[in-house]
Amino acid sequence: MSDKPLTAGRTGFFQFSLGTLFLTTTWVAMVCIGLNTKTRLWPDIIGLVTLLALLTAVLVAIYGQGQSRAFAVGFAMFGFAFLLCLHRFDGYAPQLLARNSADALFRAMYKAEWSPIASALAARQSATKRLAETRARFVEIIQGASIMLVATLGGILARYLFARKSGKAAGH
Repeated sequence: MSDKPLTAGRTGFFQFSLGTLFLTTTWVAMVCIGLNTKTRLWPDIIGLVTLLALLTAVLVAIYGQGQSRAFAVGFAMFGFAFLLCLHRFDGYAPQLLARNSADALFRAMYKAEWSPIASALAARQSATKRLAETRARFVEIIQGASIMLVATLGGILARYLFARKSGKAAGH
């Protein structure tokens, strides 16, 4: 019988770095803040971070190696596939930061003409419309969070399959 522990030379399947834990905690905090805040900024930030995470996964899938590459391939594949499904089947239409920036620029450039119209529109806004806008922000945040969750599960699955393949190739 060997004196080596059973896990010598192998990392745990659900073992993550402290940095990964920090990023996950930050992501969950952003989602919680977004769900409890009525501003349009948080859905924009969550949508942008989701897109950046998916694009970064593509770069890691191209230039990475080993388990990190396997995770990135699964993350990107599952994330983009789920994003496509949301867009195609559920009508997911994110209002990304670029749209809001363009809107803010328009309001600044046409302030004299826009201010009276905006004031009149705000006075007519009903409770139903405000609730519908709150619902739209809520759904957008949950969809962004679900994309990241599905992408992460895809990455974990890909890493598991890579580890099994590597174990068989090494003769285990």
